[in-house]
Amino acid sequence: MTVPYQHEAETLFNLIPPALAPDFLEDYGLAVSREQAQSITWEIVLLSTYWIKSALQVGIPEQAGKDIWEQVQVQVRHRWESRFGFVHRPIKQFFLDMDAKFQAWDDITQQGGEPIAVLTEASSALETEGHIPRGKEQQLLVVLLDLVPIEEIGQAAAEIEQGLSSDSLPY
Repeated sequence: MTVPYQHEAETLFNLIPPALAPDFLEDYGLAVSREQAQSITWEIVLLSTYWIKSALQVGIPEQAGKDIWEQVQVQVRHRWESRFGFVHRPIKQFFLDMDAKFQAWDDITQQGGEPIAVLTEASSALETEGHIPRGKEQQLLVVLLDLVPIEEIGQAAAEIEQGLSSDSLPY
């Protein structure tokens, strides 16, 4: 027996980039420690899950969107260490951060802010919190623009929506 919407959730989850290594970030002009690279990965996972949740709230029937979102969260829990390398970071803290950051980012989008405004806010916060060197906010913003799969998530959600509507067509 398969879990409803597991395939759709896996498709969305697999769009989230895996753990970033410090040497990868050096290509963007960011000389960071392993711990700082983990903080950047954390933020990318938060941003990606934010856009997934947002996409599931647009055009997809409410219950289906909630069910898919629950399955995405299950994927995050199950692959917490293997995909993201969060061995010493508790998943409970991730979900607490998710609630707080999602509200702040939702406020930006509800006020008409484009995705770049959310990414800029995240980049600025990481610099302010000391997770990247001072003066490197723009380099981090480029990383976020390159790695947070906003367009891909939107496309996948549109395909899910199309699949759901075609499933409900009478034969």
